[in-house]
Amino acid sequence: MDLLTWMLIGMMISSVILSWYCAITHNIYKRKNYELRALNSYNLNQFKNKELNLNSNIDSDIEAELDKFITEIVNEYVLLNYAHTKNYLNAEECEKMFREVSETIKKRLTPALFDKLCLYYNKSELGNIIIHKAYFAVVQFVMYRNNKLQVDI
Repeated sequence: MDLLTWMLIGMMISSVILSWYCAITHNIYKRKNYELRALNSYNLNQFKNKELNLNSNIDSDIEAELDKFITEIVNEYVLLNYAHTKNYLNAEECEKMFREVSETIKKRLTPALFDKLCLYYNKSELGNIIIHKAYFAVVQFVMYRNNKLQVDI
């Protein structure tokens, strides 16, 4: 074989290798671009959440908002479970009511409200603060209800 044939064979092999290289790098960059877009979307969502924190006012209304949130859940629970009865509420009923109210609070507390509360309260203690406020609201209802039943008797 002469030199021209060897050059043609070499060019064909190099063109095949080059086309494979181009296809592989195209797919790699396509995948990286998709991952980058997904990461940018996630970062944008995180930025929007942080923007909520920056634009929220830090004042005592946040505490009133938390109290209102907890009171609404306790009132709803009372209306659904105890409005139709006039039974004296013992410690077991109080504990059951507290557990169910706490579960409802956990389900309904939105990330936006949680972030807003973290501006006013210490983030690591916020769960304890919410649970204590819920417990006080439940105990307050139980005491009011039991005192009212004693007066009626």
